[in-house]
Amino acid sequence: MKKLLAIALAVSGVAGVAWAQQCAPFPVVSGRLAESYGERMVSRAFLAGGVDVLARYQNDETGTWTLVAMTPQGLACAVASGTDWQPVATEKKPAKDAAS
Repeated sequence: MKKLLAIALAVSGVAGVAWAQQCAPFPVVSGRLAESYGERMVSRAFLAGGVDVLARYQNDETGTWTLVAMTPQGLACAVASGTDWQPVATEKKPAKDAAS
């Protein structure tokens, strides 16, 4: 739980304290996001060590999003939320075997 609280504080600053209190089993958190905000999981990442997961939920129509940190034990905490998530364009590297 300490690691999850640290993630909450790092991701959302001072607001992390309030968000860290909104923890429940993963199915409960996921269901609340779907029911209350129409958000669905659109991406996830395994943190170093592969044991914790950070997931992003989003509602494509309203633009709302929520970041959720999950433990291997199935506890999930909403750590940040907002509107209008902006993807960052990255330059693609050419394939190694591409002909010049």
